[in-house]
Amino acid sequence: MGFRSGMPCKLVFSVFIFVVYVRKSFCLTVSRDAIHAIGNIAIEKVVSDSCELVDVKQNLMDVAVYRNKLIDADMKIASQESKRDEYNRMEAGLTGLSIGLAGGLTAGGLIYFSSDDSEAISSAVQTAIGIGAGLGLPLGLSNALGNKVYVPTMEQARRGLVQDFTESIWRGGNVAFVARSNDLDGKFQKFKPSNGVVAVIETQIRNFDGSSKKFGSLPCHVHIMNLDVDNDLRRNGLATKLMNKVELYTKRETEAELLTLLVDDTNDVAISLYKKLGFDDPISIGAPSASKEFGSFTIGRSIMMKRIR
Repeated sequence: MGFRSGMPCKLVFSVFIFVVYVRKSFCLTVSRDAIHAIGNIAIEKVVSDSCELVDVKQNLMDVAVYRNKLIDADMKIASQESKRDEYNRMEAGLTGLSIGLAGGLTAGGLIYFSSDDSEAISSAVQTAIGIGAGLGLPLGLSNALGNKVYVPTMEQARRGLVQDFTESIWRGGNVAFVARSNDLDGKFQKFKPSNGVVAVIETQIRNFDGSSKKFGSLPCHVHIMNLDVDNDLRRNGLATKLMNKVELYTKRETEAELLTLLVDDTNDVAISLYKKLGFDDPISIGAPSASKEFGSFTIGRSIMMKRIR
């Protein structure tokens, strides 16, 4: 039984249409899911303010954890405990003892070779034994007891995270905004330690009336210190949302005339993004003369500005 005229062509065409339809449907599903996920991300302000002390502390911790490669205080403590439990206590004790003995022998040798006294040998031996025992025994004992690896308390771990990664915000000088995902499933599961924080932008208001430090001859401006979006979520518009939030904040809550930022001369992607957001062409700050106008100079970097008022 053979095909009727034109049957093979119709069959091939039907299969082609079906494949295209399935592929298109799959792509649309993926795209919608991605848009939905990004749509669940909210932009929040993080600023040190005494009337929001409790919330601010948690927000600061979320930013600190995000910047610490999503390692929170519990994970930090667990890591140190694991290191403490894994290392060889006997070997660590002997290492501490040998360090003390080496220090004693060095001190004794210096005394012996720098003295012409006939009793230099005796003095050198006594020094070597005294320093070696005085330094080596406590150090060796401390290592053997597990004190070589520092394990912080929960309070110390949390305070360390805030001080190391958000001190400029914590002290009230800088203002930051975060992009936070309400969905912590799937690819967003890794952001649970940061309570959904997936991106951070930090700013500093400069050259305002009464400011003790001046940055060049620029008028009052808000300087974007850093912008960090998680690698897996880049090219989804988060950077633009954060930048727009900063601009809105600048217009509503400050008297700044400009938005400024620094960018590497070779970072064409960033330069293109900032130009789309209305920033002027980059101006090189690679010469010392740039300090007078812009407040700093760095070889290979440029400043970009956007007038707000």
